[in-house]
Amino acid sequence: MKPRSAFTLIELLVVIAIIAILASMLLPSLQKAKGRAAAIACLSNQRQLNLQLQVYTQDYNSYFPASEAYYLGCNGVPWHLSGLGIDNYAMNDKLTRCPGSQRDTSIAPYDWRSIDIGYNVWLGHPNTTIYAEFNRVTVQKVECPSQCALTGDINSYNWPTSYRLFEYDTMDAAWPAYRHNKLCNFSFTDGHGQAMAEATAAPLYIKNGDKSTYDFAGPMALPRRGTLW
Repeated sequence: MKPRSAFTLIELLVVIAIIAILASMLLPSLQKAKGRAAAIACLSNQRQLNLQLQVYTQDYNSYFPASEAYYLGCNGVPWHLSGLGIDNYAMNDKLTRCPGSQRDTSIAPYDWRSIDIGYNVWLGHPNTTIYAEFNRVTVQKVECPSQCALTGDINSYNWPTSYRLFEYDTMDAAWPAYRHNKLCNFSFTDGHGQAMAEATAAPLYIKNGDKSTYDFAGPMALPRRGTLW
């Protein structure tokens, strides 16, 4: 009797079934690993942005940059381009894009006024009348540097002109985006970066953690303790 030289159909099906079972067991782990890698890359981007913003404060009498600039005949130039008011501090566009973003670029493409990482508007608010206190904030005025956010993930794809964090917005585009396994990446004015859950972060930037109040609070959104109103 000649030895068999090939699998039977049943044996082949058994092997395929085993491979399918193993793949189904590994897939969730691979997806989690991919998500963790995206979160780490995003936090790295924010740390690099934070470093550039910190360099700006050192060069300009401890002032944080404006979140939106009006100069050279341009209105509403975002902070990450020449929004700092100085061309030498224009940001690398790739750093403002989050690898973990769920943005559908066919519907909401990236452009100069739509990014994934926002700058805390309360450190350089463009409204010099109503919010003069927060128009140009200095490093010294930040009461809790380790808790005051400088940058953070935002849902910018909900609205085509979102590039600031903690701004009045009914489309949720400028609110923190908890897209990294229900965590949001932030960088802070003391230079460190951290991923935070909404239950932990929200009470630090909005009164009672209730977004419907639009009563932004310190120490995370505002540079001082207390609430806006």
